[in-house]
Amino acid sequence: MTTYVLRRLVLMVPVAFLVTVGVFMLIHLTPGDPALIILGEDRSPQAIAQIHQELGLDKPLYVQYVIWIDNVVHGDWGRSITTHEPVAGDFFIGIVLIFVLSVSARLFPFGGYVPFFQDPWESLRHVALPAIALGTAGTAINMRFTRSSMIEVLGLDYIRTARAKGASWRRVVFIHALKNALIPVVTIVGLQIGGIIEGAVVTETVFTWPGVGRLAVESIFNRDYTVVQGVVLLAAFSYMVANLVVDLVYGWLDPRISYA
Repeated sequence: MTTYVLRRLVLMVPVAFLVTVGVFMLIHLTPGDPALIILGEDRSPQAIAQIHQELGLDKPLYVQYVIWIDNVVHGDWGRSITTHEPVAGDFFIGIVLIFVLSVSARLFPFGGYVPFFQDPWESLRHVALPAIALGTAGTAINMRFTRSSMIEVLGLDYIRTARAKGASWRRVVFIHALKNALIPVVTIVGLQIGGIIEGAVVTETVFTWPGVGRLAVESIFNRDYTVVQGVVLLAAFSYMVANLVVDLVYGWLDPRISYA
């Protein structure tokens, strides 16, 4: 198992490299100059050149890429061009907030955001609708796959044998049947990670929730290259880690699966 995990981690390196090259080139080929957004009305050539020098945009693209990757590897994802705040801080604070506050309530407002430590109850009410909107479609699909898989597994010979030996129905369902039935469901859940990341962009924008998705949209409109690159990197890494976890869960659900 350890060898398999290490091999998968090594295989993530070329994938991460291609993702970083792709997002870097795509962002820098997009029309627009962040210096013009920063300067506003003061758009003299000297001021633009100074901003380019401060942001490192006066260097060749390959030099900018190497500097960016070196900083990312050392934990520095850069600073937002518009807010001047560290990019990594925006991501991780947003993720923690979404994870902690994603609990539904009976009564909730349409949108908006209330800090958790300011008013926990109101914060939970505000997060309910975005969480439900983001998770409803995936939950319905998972329920259908779980039902179909359970029906198929419960009709197999080893289930009838377990019942014939006197095992209780609860033990047959939760110990013998459910683990095998969850294998295709786990596959679907792994594939849904990408959809959740994409859905967060729309959901957070609609419900005016300050998360990674809304941050990505605002950064695209503001030509905030650093933040956009960080968002895409975070999404790509999350997807790769999710697929690794799915493979490991396979081995736990069915010990017959070998990773040699």
